[in-house]
Amino acid sequence: MRAFVFTDPALESRAGRFVWLEIDTEKAENSAFLEKFPVDSLPTFFVLDPRDERVARRWVGSLTVAHTDRKEWDEALAASDRAQARVYGPRKLRVLLVRAEIHAGRGDKVSARRTLAEAVAFAEALPAGQRSERTLESLRRRLRSLE
Repeated sequence: MRAFVFTDPALESRAGRFVWLEIDTEKAENSAFLEKFPVDSLPTFFVLDPRDERVARRWVGSLTVAHTDRKEWDEALAASDRAQARVYGPRKLRVLLVRAEIHAGRGDKVSARRTLAEAVAFAEALPAGQRSERTLESLRRRLRSLE
């Protein structure tokens, strides 16, 4: 799966959204992880909320590229975005904007678009009290300008 699924170009838009971590269930040093996240069958995939390590999505069995394009994964990502928004708020948005402008300044429109798309998704996930519709529209306009 590492060689054929996770490297598939169709997953490129999600590449920066996940940290792929492989746990060897046979090793004693991984017992604490396995206590917290029991694994009954291999392979098992988890999408964890970065704030509280709650399991947002669990998949048992092999994955294909088609499996990763399901609505359930998008919902897990959206839940993760909302959690990150509560934790990091506007600071993360500023970091994403600076990164996007650095990419654009270097002429790397692909990376600039990807980073701005991440900023838009993050801004959309911010709680109403932290989100500015004006800022969101500016982000969307900037993203369109790089198409």
